[in-house]
Amino acid sequence: MVCHEPRKTSASAGVSLPCRLRQVVYTPQPSAQARRRQLLGEALLHNELVAYIPLYNQIVPWAMRRSVELPHRAYDRTDWRNIRLH
Repeated sequence: MVCHEPRKTSASAGVSLPCRLRQVVYTPQPSAQARRRQLLGEALLHNELVAYIPLYNQIVPWAMRRSVELPHRAYDRTDWRNIRLH
């Protein structure tokens, strides 16, 4: 978009302020896919810059043999003395 208005100029490239506003308004917005890629890139960069320290180690017994009996405790730790084999 080319503007030829000799009005107040902005600091960027001597473009008049109303012309610059029209450029901003009429500039097409990025597509949803491009915006998604941009956000994913920012998230990956954030993961590289910030160290995460796990506050707990959660162990969930999701599968056992029928011949094994082990009570599931609230604090998710296995007490080996309570394992029963049938």
